[in-house]
Amino acid sequence: MILITVPHAAPGEGQDEGATRFVYLLEDALRQSGELVTVIEGSVPRRILNLNRVDAAKSDFMMEVFDALSEASVHIDLHSYPDISGETEFGYDLDAWRESTV
Repeated sequence: MILITVPHAAPGEGQDEGATRFVYLLEDALRQSGELVTVIEGSVPRRILNLNRVDAAKSDFMMEVFDALSEASVHIDLHSYPDISGETEFGYDLDAWRESTV
């Protein structure tokens, strides 16, 4: 089973809007190729709780992810990046990220 997570799917500032649109295309393509797919989307806005950080370890989202990981052979943690220059609050360079094809 392929597990796809979209931790920043909840609407609001910090939403990975591109990921929320792309996940359904990816899921459909994988299913059409015969793969079993599970998609888990975060429902808490990033401003309230960043589901990719240690603080979220006991959240409903992470509990669901941990359960699904026991059956997954592949895990895709899907994100998208805003079309802005600069760095994230953690010092990641958004200009460099935009150059990636995957």
